Parts: sequence; structure tokens; C-alpha cells
Amino acid sequence: MGGSLPLRVYVLRPSALRAYAATPSTIRLLLHPDSPKTPSYLMCTTQASFPLLPQRQWTPHLAFPNVRATLSCTTDTLHVRFDVLEPASCYRCTCTQDGQPCWQDSCVELFVASAHGYFNFECNPLGICLAEFGTSRHSRRPFLPHQYAQIPRHVLCRATPNQNPCAWALAIDIPLPRIDAHPGDILMGNLYKCASSANTPHYMAAFPIDTPTPDFHRPEYFAPLIAIPSQDLPTP
Repeated sequence: MGGSLPLRVYVLRPSALRAYAATPSTIRLLLHPDSPKTPSYLMCTTQASFPLLPQRQWTPHLAFPNVRATLSCTTDTLHVRFDVLEPASCYRCTCTQDGQPCWQDSCVELFVASAHGYFNFECNPLGICLAEFGTSRHSRRPFLPHQYAQIPRHVLCRATPNQNPCAWALAIDIPLPRIDAHPGDILMGNLYKCASSANTPHYMAAFPIDTPTPDFHRPEYFAPLIAIPSQDLPTP
């Protein structure tokens, strides 16, 4: 397909798994040491698509959005697209400035590990973003205005007021240096959808979180998201 990225597959054996390790001679796999299971091998590509699944133990409602996250990567930018179709009772959009509590709105989120912690990027349907870095929920450093300016966001489909269901789509472009990532890395993280203050609160994740109450700040449940190519290849 024109404009698509070339597909590369990385198969990682247990000997390649390193917790927050980085050496010039190895692929850097950011795997939290408390991950409950270490698979015998992991497969990761330079393109990936993830359906987000309801965390029903937190909010056992019948009404959940339909959400898919699509990731692609070049040697300098991580591209993330979210496509959302949700019941009107799940939709909320009130934040208008970066840094506001987007998780209360209809919110799509990328959490991604780095060598010394993890980043969270949380966006509502207008592309308003909350971005932070830290080692845990209670140790976060918010982005500054000039850092938000480095994260382009694109509203691809805007929700229509009073429409049921509501359809919207958003793309986020994250420069790899902004998240301390490099060609050859395997990015670890998770993808989420929530709306804690909607008429129907809900929580969804690409990789399930086994906790009794809502908590996306759980890097022990991070898993491989995408491989960063070592070099950009021409499109066939």
C-alpha cells in the first residue's frame, strides 16, 4: 500500500530479555522486572495494531467503546492512531488546554517505558494532551509547554454532538528522542481508553491489568508494542 512502512519482524529469545537495560551491541527491550510472565519468545514488528479490551473487573457495564490502536515507527518518530466508536453515554470532552485531567474525558492513552521510568501520553477527542514522566503513579513530572509543542496531534475524525454512537479518531506523533528511544529498540508499554467522569465510566487496555481497582500506572503489565527499525527502507 502506498506510503506504508516496510514490515520487519524481531524474534526475541529469553536471553535477549533485559530489564531496563541498554548496551550498544544489543536490541534494547524495556521489560519491567516484575512482569508476571516471561514468554519463551516475543515477536515484535515495525507496525502493529491492538484492539483495546474492557477491564470488566473495574466497571462491569455492558456498554463499552470499540477501540483500536495502530502503531508504526520510523527511525525518528513513533506514530500512534486511535479509532474510537463509543456509546454516547461513554463520551465526554471538556478539557481544552494541555496538562488538564484528560482521563476524566473520553481519553486514549499511550504509556511507554524508558530506561529510567515511563512516559504517559493521554489525549481527549480534541487532541488535548496530558503528558508526564516518572517511575510510578505518585512520582510524575509533567511536560512543560515547549515539550507539548514537540508532540503533534491530529484530529482525523471529530465526534458529532448528540450522535449515538460517537465516532472519533486521533493521531499522535512522538519524536523518539522525546521518549529516550533509539533505532533498534523494542518499545514496551500499554495502550488504554477511559473516561472516568463520563455518564458511563469505563476502562480498557491492550494488555490486561490484574488489579481490583482502576490503575493504569502499572508498568509490571507492560508488554512489547513495536520495534524501531534500525534504518528506514524505501517503500516498495
